[in-house]
Amino acid sequence: AGGRRLRAMHKLAEEGKWSASQPVECKLYDDTRAAEVSLAENSGREAMHPADEMEAFRKLVEEGLTVAQVAGRFGLSVLTIERRLRLARLAPRFLPMYRADEIEADQMRALALAEDHTAQEAVWDGLPAYDRDAWTIRRMLTEQSCAGDSRLARFVGIEAFEARGGAVRRDLFAEDDDAKSVYLDDSVLL
Repeated sequence: AGGRRLRAMHKLAEEGKWSASQPVECKLYDDTRAAEVSLAENSGREAMHPADEMEAFRKLVEEGLTVAQVAGRFGLSVLTIERRLRLARLAPRFLPMYRADEIEADQMRALALAEDHTAQEAVWDGLPAYDRDAWTIRRMLTEQSCAGDSRLARFVGIEAFEARGGAVRRDLFAEDDDAKSVYLDDSVLL
């Protein structure tokens, strides 16, 4: 970190406005702390690309920090960190596509309904380019599931379904925390 500051000091020294022998404070950090310092420094200045931020948060969690610790260190909510981690854990091809503007954030949020990379890629590759909107992706990923606000799901109850071992997916990106953002995946058990 500090490349711009170093270049500025070199320029000032060349112009005679800075003594080349003047001491400059440098702080050395181990790799784990260095990634955190770099993320904090970059997020406080010029906005990072969201994909870079997602990967940095994922790296911090993989290195042992809890989601709550990451949220606290960067002044964000736990839900915000969980959402960014979910996107960082999409199939590896999607973050580079996001950087290249080949996929939009809402499409990635829809793909995040499936944790399985193969399922994500199958839906993406199975749709024609003109029909890859978030609504269609979400529909494709949940067509074998029962929506939490359906009559059957309301009759059985989501809690009762989960208590019997039923698999439930929740849309982490839904605005409302209601049954519309819940999908019950085991139709036989339901």
